[in-house]
Amino acid sequence: MRADVINSRNIRYFLAIYRYGSLTKAAKACGISQPAMTLAAERMERAVNGTLFERGQTIGLTPLAIDLLPLIERAIVALDRINSFVETRSRQG
Repeated sequence: MRADVINSRNIRYFLAIYRYGSLTKAAKACGISQPAMTLAAERMERAVNGTLFERGQTIGLTPLAIDLLPLIERAIVALDRINSFVETRSRQG
């Protein structure tokens, strides 16, 4: 089993980096430090065995990340639905 795997936190961080185009802005939006966001990005890249982010003045997506983006977006929708389901069930007692 791989030590580095993509989990729900990584997925949310990936989307934040994509949306904000900046590790610093993505970190702030996610409530973590910029070094922690950088480490998370590096872990994601190790997990997929490739470069996801083109680093420069702004952060762009590599072709690998562009291929991964639709899967990540669907995963977020699924996670949100699961969380909504669980919240509804817990309120029903």
